[in-house]
Formats: sequence, C-alpha cells, structure tokens
Amino acid sequence: MKKSKYLSFIEQEPKAKTKVFAVVNKLSNGLLGSIMWYAPWRKYCFYTAAHSLVFDASCLTDIRDFMDELMEDHKKRLDYSILLRRIVKKEGISLDAAREKYGNLTCKQWQEVLKDG
Repeated sequence: MKKSKYLSFIEQEPKAKTKVFAVVNKLSNGLLGSIMWYAPWRKYCFYTAAHSLVFDASCLTDIRDFMDELMEDHKKRLDYSILLRRIVKKEGISLDAAREKYGNLTCKQWQEVLKDG
C-alpha cells in the first residue's frame, strides 16, 4: 500500500469479512477516523472519529479536487498581489491606483508592463 507522509493507517481487529483501519495523524497521534466497510454502499469508506460522517473514495477525491482548486485560485490572487506591488514600487503609485490602472491585464500584458523601464 502507498505510504502517507502525514497519516498512519493502523489495522484494527477485523470484522467478520472485512478489515478495519484507524487513520492517525503521524505528528500528533490524534485519531482522525477509521476506514471500514460501509454495507449500504458496498465499499470501504472513511468514517470521521465520531462516526457522524462517512466518505467514500469519490467523496474524498471531490473534496481534494475542491481544495486543489481553492489553492490554485489563492495562488493566482497571490501572484496578482505580488505583481501589483511590483508596479507600485516601479511607478511610485498607490496600490489603489495600480489596481485601477492595471487591474484587467492579461498575463502577457503584465509581462510587458514589468519588462518596460
């Protein structure tokens, strides 16, 4: 099985026909939940520690994909902020003025502005 950098998957006492794993944070040793068979869906699922929520692999993939999209958006906003600050420094104008003047540029246009002068 694939090793995780942050999580330990510790096999527990098996049920009649299926396996059970505790999912533990390697840093804190905190129990995050369990992986065990969920009969209504006929597949292994992740249960939160309180067993109040159940996730299958596709649910977790959707959550991971959503978080990846959030991070991409965050990085774009961070890159935009860095570019604006370069303009502020280069042109000696306020951040609001830079937003107003350069707020709708494409990446290629940004490169041209920063290249000039």
